[in-house]
Amino acid sequence: MTEEIHCQAIVLSSLNYRDYDCITTFYTDTHGIIKTIILGAKRAKSSKAIFCQPLTLLNLTFRPRKGDLHSFKEAKVLNANLEIRDSFDALQVGIKLLNLVSKSQAPEEPSYRVFQLLASYLKKIPEFTNPWILSSSFVLKILVLSGHWTLQSKCSKCKVSLEKFHFSSNSYYCSNCAPDASLVFEVPEVQALSQLIQEKSFQALSQLKTPPKLEKKLDLLFMMNQQ
Repeated sequence: MTEEIHCQAIVLSSLNYRDYDCITTFYTDTHGIIKTIILGAKRAKSSKAIFCQPLTLLNLTFRPRKGDLHSFKEAKVLNANLEIRDSFDALQVGIKLLNLVSKSQAPEEPSYRVFQLLASYLKKIPEFTNPWILSSSFVLKILVLSGHWTLQSKCSKCKVSLEKFHFSSNSYYCSNCAPDASLVFEVPEVQALSQLIQEKSFQALSQLKTPPKLEKKLDLLFMMNQQ
């Protein structure tokens, strides 16, 4: 008989299956991204419906099966993160964090640090007047924790010190060495990147002001590092 596994999990997404069931994707602290089928979750007044709601933090018990779809046994909600839904910006940021984890983490490869980072950032979203600063910080920390990116201070080709840089093919260039179609980070943006990477206090993070185009550039940086 397959042993049941107990862990903490955050609901990343859910998909209706057949008439009353739901296939739910969780990010767990011990097994990374997993999928389970929750029987009867879509029945009227089902107590299991909350276990299919994205953003929810819970204690999860599941039984592993061969393949990528496991058997849901039970769960207990620790934090439904309902306050995130009170603001459209907060909800957008919350869903974005879930998507960043879904795209950056391999199935069933756990990272306790990434799990803790996601849980803590979701909890803090409602406290931020500008929750998008959390999004910028999260993108960078996910890239660093995943080993896909680190901020460099010298040109990869000529080794000159960089105040601003051009990023292309996982390398950093000065203006003279930069290839065509590289992603450019200006001096104020580089300074903001350094602050976002190094800052560990949510209170200090909430007071940071970032250049207006930095959020979109970080999205492009994330996409480049997932290719």
